Amino acid sequence: MKYAAKRTWPLRSPSWEHEGEAESFEAFATEFAAVERLGADGEFVVIDKSSEEAELRFFRVTTIAPYQVEAVAEPRSNAPAPQAEDGQPAVEQDYSSALRPAISMLVYMGKVAVIAVAVITVAAFGIGYIKDLLG
Repeated sequence: MKYAAKRTWPLRSPSWEHEGEAESFEAFATEFAAVERLGADGEFVVIDKSSEEAELRFFRVTTIAPYQVEAVAEPRSNAPAPQAEDGQPAVEQDYSSALRPAISMLVYMGKVAVIAVAVITVAAFGIGYIKDLLG
C-alpha cells in the first residue's frame, strides 16, 4: 500500500515529507521516523494514498534506539512545548540540531578558503622569486 507522512509536532511540515510503500500504517510510520531521524515524543501523520478514502493516522515516537512509534487518537496542537533539562524549549534544541550541519559546512568552507589563500600567496612569492633569479 502507498503511504505519505509529514510532521505535526513540535515543528509542523506544510507538505508531505516522505512517500513510499509498506505493509501497514505502523511499518511505514516506523520507517518515516527512522529515515527522518525524528526525536523522541515527535508526532506525525500518515495518510493512505492507495485508497479513495484518505485515511489518516497519527503517531508519536516513543523511543529512538531502535525507533518505535505508537498510534495516538488526536494530534497535539495547542499544548505547550516540552521543556528540556536546561529549561529551554525542546523546539529550540531541534532548530539548533538542524543548524549543526550548516554550521559545520561553513566552518569547512572557511578552512578551505584560508588554505587556498595561503597556497596562492606562497605560489605568487615563489614565482616572483624565480623570475628574479632568472631575470
